[in-house]
Amino acid sequence: MNNLLPATESGYPPYHFHDNDSEELFKKNLKTQGPDWEYRNKSIKYTMNSLGYRTLEFDKIRWDQTVVMFGCSNTFGIGVNVKDSVPAQYSNITGIPAINLGVPGCSAQYLLYNSAIYLKNFPKPRGVVIEYPDSSRCTLFLPERTDGFMPVNCGNWTEDISGLGKAWRRFDVNVVTHLKLIRLTLQQMWSDVPCAEYHIFPSNCRILPECKYIDQIDYARDLTHPGSKTNQISANYIAETLNL
Repeated sequence: MNNLLPATESGYPPYHFHDNDSEELFKKNLKTQGPDWEYRNKSIKYTMNSLGYRTLEFDKIRWDQTVVMFGCSNTFGIGVNVKDSVPAQYSNITGIPAINLGVPGCSAQYLLYNSAIYLKNFPKPRGVVIEYPDSSRCTLFLPERTDGFMPVNCGNWTEDISGLGKAWRRFDVNVVTHLKLIRLTLQQMWSDVPCAEYHIFPSNCRILPECKYIDQIDYARDLTHPGSKTNQISANYIAETLNL
């Protein structure tokens, strides 16, 4: 495999709604939020590359001069403009380009596989960031793409046709042990590169108590994902931890 795993939705664009940040949800939120709601008259644009990542085409990136950020929708920046996402705010703080490899809904497995593919095919970056998704998620591969497969994110918000997600979550010890082992593997894989790890899921605190937890203090347009202030806290933590 010569490229990173494709995101579950393709890119190009720009789109004004994406993933959980849907137009239908936005209309519902307009009815419940006050007149001074930040997103009432604030448009959002999602521009992704051909693999569905919120960054440049990979052949346009000078990887060895960047900080690469793996994560889920919190890294991608669902519900916020790109300038308010964690990677963009980190770049604004440090002046170092940050590559947004966040994939909405993805699992820790997804980050592990993408890290392995990256290390095989791309130059070593200046630094790496791992934002851990909720442990209840797993990744299913279906034969629906021209390259032989399409990744499907399985989580407690949806059920997949295979029943993999439900089986994955059936025993708590399964999701707990996998997340711990995936973190251990990622730490070893990136041991020779400055690395920052964190998460924003309270459910992960008992599993990874020594991993930095970022408390969510505001919300994006979908009223679920982190807002710009929370993302700024994450970006500041990353900048301090990497110290590049």
